[in-house]
Amino acid sequence: MNKNNSEIIWKDYNGKKRLFTIIPKPENQKNQYRNWNPFYSKLASALFNGLEIFPFKPGSKIFYSDNSSNTTLNHLLDIIDPKGTIYLQKNNGTKIKNLKNVIIISQGKNSTLHNHDRKEAFDVIYLDITINENLQTLILNHEMTLKNSGFLIIILNSISKIIEPYFRNQINDSKQSVAKWWDSKSADQKLEIFQRMGFPLLKEELKIMESYKFIKLPKAWQDNISRNSVSKSNDPSFRNQINDIITNSSSSLQFIQEINLSGFFKNCMMVILQKTK
Repeated sequence: MNKNNSEIIWKDYNGKKRLFTIIPKPENQKNQYRNWNPFYSKLASALFNGLEIFPFKPGSKIFYSDNSSNTTLNHLLDIIDPKGTIYLQKNNGTKIKNLKNVIIISQGKNSTLHNHDRKEAFDVIYLDITINENLQTLILNHEMTLKNSGFLIIILNSISKIIEPYFRNQINDSKQSVAKWWDSKSADQKLEIFQRMGFPLLKEELKIMESYKFIKLPKAWQDNISRNSVSKSNDPSFRNQINDIITNSSSSLQFIQEINLSGFFKNCMMVILQKTK
């Protein structure tokens, strides 16, 4: 992101670059600075990890859903002015201290807005997904309430919670399901999985890997295959769903950027889509 963004600033602090928003104070009082800690805010971690587009402006109309914390919400409240509004889908019992410019939407309403509110069009939709959702359905539902040129920002906390039903049924924590998934793979696919896990294999071991059923593999191999079978960074279900959306002739969404947040949040990434028509 451009470090000269007018809404947030980068400052040197004890020899390190840190990110702040300025909280204006009345005349004759010093402004305060709120630190964007990348370990507490996923939006902050995205900025530290190379977020190229920051679409949140003082007058933005934002749909916001995050049941993990209110840190990012407070950062956005520092940015928007009286012309901006945050439509907050409240998913937990955490109290919001500052409700200025915030409209609460109860969790019981549909995935975006209740029917009588669907006329609202948003500049930005920010979704932090921690529930079991079909990613493709979720995105297409929110696309309807996004303005032209608006941005859909999705935080994927664990790809295993939002993968397509077939893949989710084939790959889960039970050894039986993992075995079924493994045994269906070709020799080349199995080799790719081992390479992804960083396993160096000798010729004799390659033959074992190619010919043996999962149940006959060494326990160390079984454990690593189970742990890596739903590796988020390589999970084809995630890629397939995103590709299906952007190649769908009826969809107006374009893929903009993907950011791995795992340096600050385990098994977490951000995906940014833009409505182009």
